[in-house]
Amino acid sequence: MEDNTDDDMDDNTAADMDDEEVEFVLETISTGDPFADVKTAADHVEGSAKTLAGGFAAALDLDGDTESEASELRTSLATGLQEHVYLAGIAVKNAYAEGLDSSEFEAAAGTLDTNSVQLADGIGELAGDDNRDAFLSLWRDHISFFVDYAVATAENGEQGQADAIRDLDGYTESAGGFFENISAGELPADAVADSLRGHIATLGGAIDSLDAAIN
Repeated sequence: MEDNTDDDMDDNTAADMDDEEVEFVLETISTGDPFADVKTAADHVEGSAKTLAGGFAAALDLDGDTESEASELRTSLATGLQEHVYLAGIAVKNAYAEGLDSSEFEAAAGTLDTNSVQLADGIGELAGDDNRDAFLSLWRDHISFFVDYAVATAENGEQGQADAIRDLDGYTESAGGFFENISAGELPADAVADSLRGHIATLGGAIDSLDAAIN
C-alpha cells in the first residue's frame, strides 16, 4: 500500500509485529467484559483511520488538513455518536434476549453509559464543565426514553410507545435550546431538534425491527 501513497503511510503498524507479539497484545488488552472490549476495539480503529486519511490526503494532494481542529472535532463527534447508536442497539437486544434485570443488559448499558460520559467530556472541552454536566443529564434522559419505548414495544403497549415518543420529542426541544445557547446562536435550536428527530425515527425503527424479528 505504501507504494501507492508515495511512502506517506506510517510504517509502524501491527503488520510489523510477529504472531507472538500480536497474541501478547491481544491478551493484555482483554478485560473479560465483552462489551467494554468491543468498545475498546472500536476506539482503537479511529487511530487507524487517522493514519490512513493522513497518508491518502498527502499522496493525493487533497485540500485541507486531516489533523486540523475542525477535522478532529467532526471525527470525534461522528465516532462518538455512531458508537452511541450501535451500543444502544446492543443494549436493547440484550434487554430483549436476557431481560432488563440481567447481567448481560447491565454490562451493555454500562458500556453505553461510558460512551455517554465520553461525549459529555467532549462537550465540556468545548463549553465548560457546567455544560458538560447539563449535556450528560439530557443525554442520559433520552437513552432512558428509548428504553421506555423498547419496553413498551416488547409488551405491545401502544400508550407506552406514545408516551416514550412524546418524551423523546420533548428531549429534542430541550437539546436544541441547549446547543443554541452554548454556541451563541450558531446552532439554531430548530435545526438541532430536526436532526435529533431523525435520530429518534431511525433508532426507533431499529427497535421496531428488532421486536418484529424476536417476537
